[in-house]
Amino acid sequence: MAKFKVGDRVKLVVDRYAVPRGTTGVIKCFGKDADKEKLDIAIELDRPISHHNCEGRTKYGCGWWVAERDIELIKTAEPEFKLIITSSGDTTTAKLIHGKDVAKEATVTRYSKDEYSEKAAVEAVTKKIFGEDEKKEELFNGKVVCLMDLTYIPKYTKGRVYEFVNGNCKDDYGNVINFRYTLEEVEKSIWFLPIVE
Repeated sequence: MAKFKVGDRVKLVVDRYAVPRGTTGVIKCFGKDADKEKLDIAIELDRPISHHNCEGRTKYGCGWWVAERDIELIKTAEPEFKLIITSSGDTTTAKLIHGKDVAKEATVTRYSKDEYSEKAAVEAVTKKIFGEDEKKEELFNGKVVCLMDLTYIPKYTKGRVYEFVNGNCKDDYGNVINFRYTLEEVEKSIWFLPIVE
């Protein structure tokens, strides 16, 4: 059974009653005895020749049961995938699914001052999931308010305003702390809240 998979294009290498050698089709399913050389692989023929649909697995008139020994591979199946895009409020999420597994996931959030556009949201999340936007995220530049006292090195004081330059920030002692924060990381930080000016 490992020799073939659902979706493979195959060719019959033997005459099978009304279906002649050389007839082509696509594998639609494997029965429980397919690996025991039984007629238990359903193929959908490219044109109607038969009188059945392999118990609903193929188009009527195009179904034919074969054994593994009766067919040869023409072309392996193209991988099947789904791209599911959902939106909730300002957030749009895309999931790339191969078979039953989530292969990649990406989320984009609309900037609050931008006008909502389905097209822009779909384009942005699609670019992100397929890596077109994979340039390094820009490091954060801007002011933040410290949310808690940090008494060790680095030392920060709750309520005090600090400035980030290229993702880094000076602490109360004047030491430049190499955070390398992006805007997203600052927004998720438990220490800092970005100031929107």
